[in-house]
Amino acid sequence: MILLIKFIFRLVFDLYQFPVFYLRKLFIIFNSETKIISEQKIIIDNNLIENFQVIIHHFAPRTLNYTKTINGRDFELGLEKVLFFLNSINIPCVLNVTDSKPEYIKGLKQKYKSIRIEDSKINMYDFKTYLDSDLHQPFSTFLNDNIAIDFNMDIFLKTSFSIFRDNKSLGIVGIGSNSQLRISLFKRWFTPHIQTNVFIIKSELMKDFIKINKWFLNSKKLLPYSKHAICRLLEIGLSLHVLKSEKSLCFLQEENNFIYSRYHSTLDFKSDWIGIDGDYRYYTKSNPYKLTKKNEIQIKYYE
Repeated sequence: MILLIKFIFRLVFDLYQFPVFYLRKLFIIFNSETKIISEQKIIIDNNLIENFQVIIHHFAPRTLNYTKTINGRDFELGLEKVLFFLNSINIPCVLNVTDSKPEYIKGLKQKYKSIRIEDSKINMYDFKTYLDSDLHQPFSTFLNDNIAIDFNMDIFLKTSFSIFRDNKSLGIVGIGSNSQLRISLFKRWFTPHIQTNVFIIKSELMKDFIKINKWFLNSKKLLPYSKHAICRLLEIGLSLHVLKSEKSLCFLQEENNFIYSRYHSTLDFKSDWIGIDGDYRYYTKSNPYKLTKKNEIQIKYYE
């Protein structure tokens, strides 16, 4: 019920918020200066174990390898190779398994001995795992089943650590992007956010977000509107929380890597966006669940 009330309130509040934001944007656009794009080289740092922890949400019926169809394209997804890698480097890692059977949990524990495996025994969305996490490292990595079977977690962790080290204003790193709000009365309103199938965030930022949204952990039953409400309030809400904290979003994608920052602390401008317009999963020619290479970082800023 709390989820429904908050979701409806958010949609109604759009009627007030977005017209005001639109007028403010028009004023700022007429007084803007020239933008420049710079490139930053990535220097890999192997200092991972003492800086990172990994929290994984796994829906057991999908198994560790499965096929997902998006916009008529089939993608081979799953956690198998990522779990093998994480198990081998002995990084602090928790695998939260939902809707599973005892023999499935037993098999995972035998195969991945250095990963802490927890059986939630119920079907729930990934944000219940994310918001119920004990964060004790400087950086926290969150992911679910929706990553490419050949996703390179080693490159993702090392590249992210390098970018965090060199960009003190950075708050979160992810793969998938969406520049539109969608779940709103203003569906195409420019609202850049990271898709939360895999991301790394400064733990202090995530702890603050968890405090604000602890109410979600009391949601006992998944209802038809739940997925849309969670996307609007929690997935989009996480990126908005990072931006409101005056931190930047970073996207590591097969085409290019880039950082999105707000030049104006409370407003997002499409002119500052380097990435694909709309939902990255639908418009990229690459695999939207995949990261296998290291690109330079593109940054837009005002002169």
